Amino acid sequence: STLNSDRISLVLSNNGIGMENLPAVDLEPRLDAWPRDFLAETTSKRDWPYLVLTSPFAAKCAVQAAASNPDIGRIPWLAIGEGTARACFRLGVTVAVCAKARNAQQLGAYITERFPISTALMLPRSSLASPEFEETLREAGYAVTSWIGYENTPKKLKPVEVNPDDVLVLSSASSARSWAENRLKVPRDILCMGENARSTIASLDHFRNCHVSVLKGPTTDALVEWWRDNRGEPE
Repeated sequence: STLNSDRISLVLSNNGIGMENLPAVDLEPRLDAWPRDFLAETTSKRDWPYLVLTSPFAAKCAVQAAASNPDIGRIPWLAIGEGTARACFRLGVTVAVCAKARNAQQLGAYITERFPISTALMLPRSSLASPEFEETLREAGYAVTSWIGYENTPKKLKPVEVNPDDVLVLSSASSARSWAENRLKVPRDILCMGENARSTIASLDHFRNCHVSVLKGPTTDALVEWWRDNRGEPE
């Protein structure tokens, strides 16, 4: 799995499912790019923007930025899902809102259904992020301030031994690209999160003979459910 989550590995292990973490991308904060001093003294808190965090690493960057950038720490934070909210909490920050969304499409729907278009949004993005989410918000009428909050570059990976019955979990489109660029072996079954990752995998010839499934629901629960449905009860 490119998820690189010790928590998920532990939960799966407790369910009799082994998972090896193999992160395929390097993530580097770009703290100098984060906006500063954007809250005027006269600005009412009701008009403060929401900081939209779309991944646990974005959460980590936000906490680092807030340490030397007070306005980032003052505004409310909106986490895409429980993993991102948990990453904030572990670093001492409680988010104002957790959308419990599985992907950018669900997050966009959550925001448009629950926030008036007068709500200003701030969006730190990966250097490889698709513009689709931001465009969806702008088209809905929201004022969005976005910037490259962290760099995302493929790792140079050593060959990995993969058995035919193994399952590859690709956590993002960039991880899929990195796996392909490193020409690593692939099993028949691939699990991914979100349609963006699925479409990227489908576009890469490296995965042409694979069967790709998009996980539904909370990641850990979805992995256990998929395993039970497709591999039988864990031992």
